[in-house]
Amino acid sequence: QNVIRSLENVYLLTARTLRFGLFHLSSYLNSHICMNILKFGGSSVAKAEGLDRVAKIIEARHQSGDQIAVVVSAMKGMTDMLEKISYLAALGDDQYREYLRSFWEPHYHAVKTQIANISIRLTVIQSLRKREDELDSLMYGLAITRDLTPRMRDVILSFGERISAYILSQILSCRQLPGIFVDARELILTDSQYGAAEVETEETYAKVQAHFEKHSDNISIITGFIGSSPKGITTTLGRCGSVYTSSL
Repeated sequence: QNVIRSLENVYLLTARTLRFGLFHLSSYLNSHICMNILKFGGSSVAKAEGLDRVAKIIEARHQSGDQIAVVVSAMKGMTDMLEKISYLAALGDDQYREYLRSFWEPHYHAVKTQIANISIRLTVIQSLRKREDELDSLMYGLAITRDLTPRMRDVILSFGERISAYILSQILSCRQLPGIFVDARELILTDSQYGAAEVETEETYAKVQAHFEKHSDNISIITGFIGSSPKGITTTLGRCGSVYTSSL
């Protein structure tokens, strides 16, 4: 049953990606905007060395004169780890704290090894610590309430993409590239179907187009997988949702 459910999810995601990808292509042709979208999955950004390779690819494309944007997944295994941590916390199992420390280790390691500029590195570390405090508070509250709702799950799972995209954007800044972090929750409007949200296509495209018109000289590093409801609440597009994001 789990295999069948997974295949059904892949089928639905593929259908949605194709449908919105065609909409995206048609709209871009009509507006005469040429944008190359680079999508990097979890394996590509799994370690500090992977982020270095990704940054070099982006740099080469930028120097060749291509107008590019980048969609980034969470580091490999991090979404699964966040899911495990949230379930442990909801069960009241204090072991979640140990896994939470393990979650942060590769992110801090990437910052320390890939961002040579001390000023930028310190700023990034401070920002990560704020995110760490936010995630700690969510998990602590979950351990008390023991109520892992779909809405709470989406918020927790969003941290993987939010952190990896932010770190990559700062690696590019350290290399004198015009990379900017873009939280897809500011661009992708969805319904409130937590865990497998449907994208509000016309509103989303208008936001995406406005963003690229304003930041045409920048390299947008965009979080995959996530969006926001009309009330501004974090949603996710389902597993492999970063592919879906890149089609938008």
